[in-house]
Amino acid sequence: MASAVVLEGVVKSFGKLEVLSGIDLDVAEHEVVCLIGASGSGKSTLLRCVNLLEPVDAGRILIHGDDITAPGVNNRSSYPTNTYANLSGTSMAAPMVAGAAALMIQKEPSITPATVKARLMKSAVKDERLVFETGAGTLDVYGAVTATGTAQSAASPSAMAADDGYIYIQDTAALWGSSWSQTAIWGGGKGRAYGLTLTPVPASITSGTSHRPR
Repeated sequence: MASAVVLEGVVKSFGKLEVLSGIDLDVAEHEVVCLIGASGSGKSTLLRCVNLLEPVDAGRILIHGDDITAPGVNNRSSYPTNTYANLSGTSMAAPMVAGAAALMIQKEPSITPATVKARLMKSAVKDERLVFETGAGTLDVYGAVTATGTAQSAASPSAMAADDGYIYIQDTAALWGSSWSQTAIWGGGKGRAYGLTLTPVPASITSGTSHRPR
């Protein structure tokens, strides 16, 4: 019988507490599986990960062969000539983000497009890659739907290469409002994978406008 739900090495931690440690599971179509364990053993967390209410830290979850833990990367999709193929890129990520935005609007019909964008970015799971590679991080649907805060605007920050060798990105707090700080949007470890850190921008560069280098 074909597999309906497959978990491969799923890991999920909350701070220093590892709740799921390399979970493997294969559930066939029409198969009934019961999760039994003591309170706090990770049963609910496992189900929340499968439902995309919690992002996994490692491993992957497949539903009928489609990897739902990595939107936009190696997703299996329909393809011309009546076939299927594994594809990556914004065309694969966009439907996931659009679905999250729809849930946000369903919950709060008066929400503005600027606030939708700002909450999606602030709630994303942060990483240590460059802003130009992974943006604000990985989509967290539950985090976006439960996020709060209102953005004045959500204009994309400008970036510039300066003569001192740094790349400067406009401060989101100055653009969107004080609750949308650089650290809240990009995370404190952005660029760390390349040995880069967030540092204050010299006044000679900002000329009265708040920026921060990456």
